[in-house]
Amino acid sequence: MNKYLTLLISLTFSLAVQADLSISSPVININGDYPLTAAQKLKKKRKKLEKANELLIKKKIEEIRLQQELLLMKKMQKQLSQL
Repeated sequence: MNKYLTLLISLTFSLAVQADLSISSPVININGDYPLTAAQKLKKKRKKLEKANELLIKKKIEEIRLQQELLLMKKMQKQLSQL
């Protein structure tokens, strides 16, 4: 009876150790956040690129507007100087 009890305890203990080893937890970075999935990474990159693209477009529009104002100013100066 004592042999069976010892065998049962050792078997239970070995199963408990194996069960503890098989438990896995998700990886969490130093900030406590879960790592981004591939889809989340793409979404973040796309948002960053869209913002950069929007800033470039605004800058280009401002440059064109400035050029148009300079041309208009030159035309007005010519017209006023002819008077």
